[in-house]
Parts: sequence; C-alpha cells; structure tokens
Amino acid sequence: MKLFFLFLVFSLSLFSQSKWKRTEPVAEIEKTIFKSPQAFNLHTAEVLPKNDLFYGISHRFNGPISDGYSTFFGLDNGAMMRMILAYGITDKIMLTLGRSNFESNVDLQVKYKFLNSDIAGLPIILALNAGIAHIGKPQVKIENSQKEFQPFVSFIFNTMVFDKLAIGINPSYIYNTVPACPCNNYSVLVGSYIQYYFSDDMTSIIFESINTVDGWRGDGVNPNYDTYSFGVEFETGGHFFKLLLSNNNLINQSQIFNGANNEFNLKNLILGFQITRNF
Repeated sequence: MKLFFLFLVFSLSLFSQSKWKRTEPVAEIEKTIFKSPQAFNLHTAEVLPKNDLFYGISHRFNGPISDGYSTFFGLDNGAMMRMILAYGITDKIMLTLGRSNFESNVDLQVKYKFLNSDIAGLPIILALNAGIAHIGKPQVKIENSQKEFQPFVSFIFNTMVFDKLAIGINPSYIYNTVPACPCNNYSVLVGSYIQYYFSDDMTSIIFESINTVDGWRGDGVNPNYDTYSFGVEFETGGHFFKLLLSNNNLINQSQIFNGANNEFNLKNLILGFQITRNF
C-alpha cells in the first residue's frame, strides 16, 4: 500500500510539473503603433521585418483643387512623382532608396528602431532616420558641386493613447536646405502627426505638420511656409492607400524640409496620393 501511495504521489508530481515548466522560452511579440513606415511625408518609427520589401509610389498634383473643373481640380497641371524601394536589413534596421522627378532628386535613407517599450503605462517606440539626397538636374545652377548633396537626420518618437490615437513627433535637421543659395544654409524642423484608427482598424485619418523653427525660411522675396497635410489611409491585404490634401506639392524629405511655396488655406490645397505594398 505504501509503495502504491508513493508511486501515486510521484506520478502526480511529474504531471503537475509538466503543466507549468517550460522547455523553451516564449517569443515576445513587439508592439506596433503605426502600421506603416510612413505617415504622409514623415517617417514613423516602424521598420520592415528582416528580409521584407516595401515598394511605394506617390503623386502630388501641381494645381490647387480650388481651380475647379477647368483644370479638373488641379490634376491637369501634371504632378510631382516619387518612387521608393525599402528593405528590412534586420528587424530593427530598414534601408530606403527613393527618387523624385523634381530635379531628378535621388535619396538614400537608413532607419534604426532602437527602443520599443512601455513607459508610464504608454507604449513608446523611438527610432533614428538619417539620409542623404542628391540633386541630379537642378532648376537653378549650383556653383559648388558639393552643395548638390543634402544630408538630413530625424529623431522619431511614437506613442499611442486610447488604443486608437497614434502620435508621432519628428525633430529634424537638414544641411543645404536650398543648394542653389550661395550662402551656407540649414533648417531645424519639428514634424508631428496623429493617426486615428477607426473600429475596423483598417481605415484611419491622418493629420501631419512640418514646422521650421530655425534656419532657412526663404529669401525674403519668396518666403517659405510650414507644411500641413491631412487625409485618409486605407489598408487592404498588405497595401496602404493614402489620399491627402496639402499646401506643399513636394514629396521627398530633403525637398519638403525646404517648406511650402504657399500658405495653408483652402485656396492653396493640392491633391495627392500614395500607394505602398509590403512583400
């Protein structure tokens, strides 16, 4: 009887251990705040998973929608166009190559996501995005060929409140804001954006601003203005489609950091869209 009792206790002990003891650690799934690596013009802190590809095409039409049907709300005036191809080198580092048809501007960027944590009950993701752009066909002659290059860097802070409202702040710096200018110039900017996800989690609205706080603000005759954009994003099976209105028809980082040619008001709004695809 004692032997049977000992055997029963030993068997129950083994069974109970198998219920809680893990043989392998459970992989922790990293939190995401924004679903896309970009808002409209600014980067979010999200990067591609390792070995994933990301392709995108963007248009900003040259005419304002206030022109009405005579120019089909600005679409007849042509468009600024940009294409990008991005690659996830690791789960924390993403490389992006892009080209804009305005001045044949080519840029190479690298983004590093270095923090993904909860702080004071809020999800916090931090990243750094750095790049350099080259102007292939400047509209205005550039005397010094070294000024054809525009290095820039952005620190990216993302968080989310109420499980639906994603928030981003991007302090940024660019050197050679306007390469054609004979003087050395730069810009210090603060970009910000919010994205509200609706209940289906596939539809959202985005508001974005890029504000110059120091440096280049135009030549005095033609002042540059802060850039504001707003619109919607739709996600469908790996595709992101963004439709927006903005007072700036430029697209890539180095060009849009120069500022907008027109103030933000209903008369100056232009139409734009972006389509991206994750592979």
